[in-house]
Amino acid sequence: MDIEYIFNIFCRLTGLDKENAVRYKFLCEKAAEQILNRLISAPQNDRLSSICFAAAASACYRYLLICATDGNASEIKVGELSVRQNLIDQAEAAEKVCRQAFFEIRDLLCDEAFAFKGV
Repeated sequence: MDIEYIFNIFCRLTGLDKENAVRYKFLCEKAAEQILNRLISAPQNDRLSSICFAAAASACYRYLLICATDGNASEIKVGELSVRQNLIDQAEAAEKVCRQAFFEIRDLLCDEAFAFKGV
């Protein structure tokens, strides 16, 4: 997979410019690695963009989880004016996007779920 392509999608999803996003590029690399480890077979070229989008969506979700739990203020108040950034809501929305992206490539991935069955 093309990490730069995944990184560009990640930047668009997060709204970060490349200079600020570069410190989170490892999330894109990790997401791509996890998808590659789950691929059943080599994907066809027409499905690569969907796989890359799923990796970027996964990286975006993880980025928002990091931001939501890093302890930085998510609300700024100056007099009567206040600006609030609800990162938990953003992370939940990113999770939905991520789930949809993985749903679209479900036929390419082996299932990680398992179950114990009785005899």
